[in-house]
Amino acid sequence: MLLVRDKNDKIHCAICYCALGKNEVVKDRFLPSSCSYNISPTQNYIGVCAECHKQRSKVKVRLPKYWK
Repeated sequence: MLLVRDKNDKIHCAICYCALGKNEVVKDRFLPSSCSYNISPTQNYIGVCAECHKQRSKVKVRLPKYWK
């Protein structure tokens, strides 16, 4: 999972860059699981805050034709 850290090693949301504690990080997929792009599952996750995770779930992702 990709975690965004600052120079003081504090964790931040990968989308809005708000500061997060270790227990506040939510695992979210970087690429949708429906796309057939060849990426390992461990590399496909980013650390986000709960608010960004909720907002991303409401957005419909339009995949390019070659990913289907």
